[in-house]
Amino acid sequence: MGWHRYAFEPFALGLIFSGVPLVWAFRYIRGFKHGLEKSSWRIYLSGLAITSFLILSTLWGIFSGYSQIYRILFAQDKSPQLFAAYIQDNIAPDALIESWEWEIDALTIGWTYHHPENIWVDRKTAETQFNDVPVERYAPLALNPLYLIDGPFSKFTEMYSDVISDDCCVRVVDIGNYTLYKVKDNKK
Repeated sequence: MGWHRYAFEPFALGLIFSGVPLVWAFRYIRGFKHGLEKSSWRIYLSGLAITSFLILSTLWGIFSGYSQIYRILFAQDKSPQLFAAYIQDNIAPDALIESWEWEIDALTIGWTYHHPENIWVDRKTAETQFNDVPVERYAPLALNPLYLIDGPFSKFTEMYSDVISDDCCVRVVDIGNYTLYKVKDNKK
């Protein structure tokens, strides 16, 4: 589903709260249907600007919401499903897999995953957005996983890039933006 899933609640609430000003704007325009006096032109133009802004914002919100929902429901990218099917066909359910791709969990119920703790979301967000490099380094091999998944989220945050570049693993398969690695020596 990607990062845009975090915009759903503010988007939905934003549409609700912007509805009242939009109704006020339409009432404002309707109030001038009988004509304008010379002294009311300045008020009318500023009100028209605000009303236009509200209408354009609402149209933008509806369009962007529709495009997000369309991407979620009708996405052409089936790589998460294909990657999950590969895991189900080729990896034993009890093999520990290190991953930061939660959607793969949902598609492979019963397989054993380890994910970075939530504090790493904050640390990687700070690093990605503010160049605030974490003091400590995440140790994805600490629990001796047999496999490591480097997917869209972990690639974006470079969560596993240090470990992968240290030659920890052998690339098994690439499906879409997902890469499955077999850990060479899972005692590190």
